Parts: sequence; C-alpha cells; structure tokens
Amino acid sequence: MLGLKLRIVMPPRRIAAYSSTVYICGMTSTFHQEHPDAALASTPALPKLGVWSNFSGALTLCNLLGPDGPAWLVDRSVWDHARMDFDLAPPTGVGPLRIGMTRHAANTALDSLRDLSAISESDRPGQHVFRPSGLMISIHCVRDMLEATELGRPSSQTDRVLFQGVDVFALPAREVVRRVGEFTSIEEDPEDDASFIAPDLLLSFWRPFAADDEPEEEQGYYFSSVLLARPGYYDTPAQAAERLQQSS
Repeated sequence: MLGLKLRIVMPPRRIAAYSSTVYICGMTSTFHQEHPDAALASTPALPKLGVWSNFSGALTLCNLLGPDGPAWLVDRSVWDHARMDFDLAPPTGVGPLRIGMTRHAANTALDSLRDLSAISESDRPGQHVFRPSGLMISIHCVRDMLEATELGRPSSQTDRVLFQGVDVFALPAREVVRRVGEFTSIEEDPEDDASFIAPDLLLSFWRPFAADDEPEEEQGYYFSSVLLARPGYYDTPAQAAERLQQSS
C-alpha cells in the first residue's frame, strides 16, 4: 500500500463517481474519487489508468478517454520518497516479486521497486536495489527461476516490511518472534542462535548477534534482514528427498 495522498485536478462536470486501480512502480493502490455532479452518476466504469512520469516534475496519471479526459496531478514533493509497505506473503512472494517467476520477470519486478527520483549507486540490476529509506531488496535466482527474496532493514521508517501486520524491522527481534509465533511455528536457526526460521512458510529472520536487552545495540536488538522462499529452501539433499516423497 502506498502512503501517498493525491492532489486532484480535473475538468469540471467530467466524472461522477468511480473506483479504479492505479499502477505505480509495480505496486497497486485502489483509488476512489467522487465528483459532486449528480447528473453524471450513471457514468460507466472507467478503464484502468495509464501512468506517465519522468519524475522531473509532477507525476501525471491520465485515463485513456482521449485528450479531453481528466488528469490527476501529484506534486513531486508529495510523491518523492512516499512510504511503501511491503507485505510478506510466503510462500507466494512480496510485492511484484513472486517465487517461481522467471529470472527476466524477477529482474523487471525488482527494477520496478527503485525510486527513480533517488537511484542508489549501490544498485545492481538483477541482484539488488536500495530505496531512499535504506531498504535493500535482493533476489536469488537458480535455473532461470526466482527462488528467494531478501529484504534488509531500512535506516528510516519511510518503508515498512510487514508480516500479518507485524513490522519486522521496527519492532524488537524478540517481539517479532513472539508475534510471528502467533501465526506459525518459529524456531532458532540451528546454525545461528541469534536468528530464527519459520520453516512452514518459509521466512528466515537474521541478525549478526543477539542483544535483546540492549536497545542501543540496534544490530542485535532488531532483525537486520528477512528472507522469503519456498518451504524447503534450506533442506539438505536428504530432507529434500523426504519432502518430495511426502508431497507425492
């Protein structure tokens, strides 16, 4: 969901009431606007909106009705660095990144998550991107297929990463584990007791060390990254064979 408020500019007596879907940077937001002109209340549903912007000025959203159609203008000051919520939906994916999609599709989806008004020099197309908040988003593809997506903790709260409403980077790691445990089983990583895995989903929460009683030690008090993949991502060959047998 975009934390974005639109300032509407439209010709009078053109649109009555409608609800449409706006696509911005690969994310989706439902947009609803009512016009007081009751005479147009029976206006049919409008098509989905096209998006045009070079981010050097206002973002312009126009419908496809023709040159006299209404336009929606968003001030750059409002759009720049608008908050994005990234909802973890294991094992499906996060945002436009879907586990199992082709490498090409994953590269395109990853690129759509960049903020074109503030491109990071650390971005590596097809590998990872950094948003202005400091949020890192990376992809891992094997055999031309997206197998995992990892998100790194932002330095500001402009962007949020959520699982069932739990803000996995803003809350202390101990609290994240408790709340995630209300939805699914979560256990210590057998190879790293500072980190945790929810094996049935699969979600993996990592931090370099544990400092649950020391808030000033942010690297150990909060999780540093979360990885989303298909269940079995960490399986040994024997575990993979057993999982395959159980599913057949």
